[in-house]
Amino acid sequence: MAVPAMNQRDARICVKKGRSTKSKVSFADVQVRMYPVTLGHNPGGLEGPPLSLSWNYTSIGVATVDDFEKHRKDPNFRRRDLRNLHIPPGRRVGLLKRAGFSDVQIHQASQEAAVERRARRLSFQDAIMKCRAKRATERAATEADNTGTKETRPKALMKATTEY
Repeated sequence: MAVPAMNQRDARICVKKGRSTKSKVSFADVQVRMYPVTLGHNPGGLEGPPLSLSWNYTSIGVATVDDFEKHRKDPNFRRRDLRNLHIPPGRRVGLLKRAGFSDVQIHQASQEAAVERRARRLSFQDAIMKCRAKRATERAATEADNTGTKETRPKALMKATTEY
């Protein structure tokens, strides 16, 4: 739910009553949880089955933020960069098999994701073509307006739209 913006009247009331309009956020504890993987629905990636995290989790423990950050200096707990967040398709399949999914379920999820990826790719290509056609039309209209040649604006626009 969106928080409505504070209007000037409310801001003046806060200042008059001595309340600050600035917020401060702090964290006391970090809950460490382990989530099992499950078949996902988001077809991100280039190929293979999509992964998601299950809603079910196992609580590992609670630590203060300071203690948690101290452990992050350990190579096993450090932040990963984007390259390390990518999971290759073969490894995803292995994770799903260890989680109890059958070859049929994994194959079906891979096929559904491939269909959605193709639809997204076609939609993107269609948007690119529309953008190029619009730019060509705008360019042709500008040229027709600026050149003052015998070619009329409608003819220039027709020519530009038939090129794409």
